[in-house]
Amino acid sequence: MARDETAKSRSTVSHTASHLADFLIWLLKQDGYKRLPRDLPDYLKLPKIAYAAALPRPSKAYPDLDEAETLLSAMPSKSIMHRRARAIFAIAFLGGLRAETIVSLRLCHFDAERKVIVQDATVVRAKNGKSNIVNWFPIADCFKEEVQRWVSSMRALGCHDGDALFPSEMWLSSPRSIGVVGRELIEPMATKHAVAQAFSIACRGVEHKYSPHSAKHTLAAERDRRPLTSIQRKAWSDALGHENETTTERHYGKLSDERRCELFEEMGEAKIGKRKQLTDEDKIALVDSFMKFLNDS
Repeated sequence: MARDETAKSRSTVSHTASHLADFLIWLLKQDGYKRLPRDLPDYLKLPKIAYAAALPRPSKAYPDLDEAETLLSAMPSKSIMHRRARAIFAIAFLGGLRAETIVSLRLCHFDAERKVIVQDATVVRAKNGKSNIVNWFPIADCFKEEVQRWVSSMRALGCHDGDALFPSEMWLSSPRSIGVVGRELIEPMATKHAVAQAFSIACRGVEHKYSPHSAKHTLAAERDRRPLTSIQRKAWSDALGHENETTTERHYGKLSDERRCELFEEMGEAKIGKRKQLTDEDKIALVDSFMKFLNDS
């Protein structure tokens, strides 16, 4: 099928083939042409797979930040496994991290002083083996506080910098073993099941079941919602690992870690407040006021 300026639309090709098939059916009935193959018109039937209209791609479901905050606050916290799930859910939004990266982090990678997550690809399972300094996104404080509580509790149990940030259930089921002097290093979990499980727990009782990757979509949508400058937008995209900000790349080049941290501080000081949720009565009143304004004008 042609891909250049000679290409025809699906409708044009379909109609043309239909007219040609009708012509051949007529021709096969005429004297002098009846010896032609009777299935000749069948050769003009278009392959469905080539011209079938593609289904629209389903939109990716993700919560807005207000909903993510609500989901986090509703997660259970009685057991140490519950608290691990809360911290995993929180850090996914705090750093816009992939599930594989989350489970492979170590305690030393969560830097509360600098407000960053160190994605060291030599020990962390990062996309394309890319190391990165991930700034905490300027979102509700509950996300960072949840992770900080988890880090404090792990250090209180006896975890060291080289231990997994999120130990496996085997370690957490016997927390006393964590504080044993001279014990082996707590290695990160081999699979990302704990992250999927954390999101499953967060989404219990709600209509939408969000995947761990939805956190990235949430933060990308938040970037587009905020009145950011071009260079702030680039810093936000860099932290998400997006490399398609061609305009800002052309104007500002590659941002240093220090400059990106400065920009995140600026964005943190200019957080957008929560959206006001309008009730049905509020919406009716708003429409009534607008109609009254039109009538009075």
